[in-house]
Amino acid sequence: PPGANADRLVEANRDHPAVTMTADFAAGTLTVARYLVLDHGVTMANIGANVNVFLGMITEAYAAVSGTN
Repeated sequence: PPGANADRLVEANRDHPAVTMTADFAAGTLTVARYLVLDHGVTMANIGANVNVFLGMITEAYAAVSGTN
């Protein structure tokens, strides 16, 4: 993302422990991953809630890495 650098990426990973962020600065890409354990099943409502939480986290992560937060 514009404004992203290695220091901001390290800070964003430290400040947002629920997700893991990696960046390819040359390509201008940011990858955000979240690990969920679903060993004992999950409802569709819970999956939907997790998707919504993840989308919110992506917004926060992007802002942190790009320095626009």
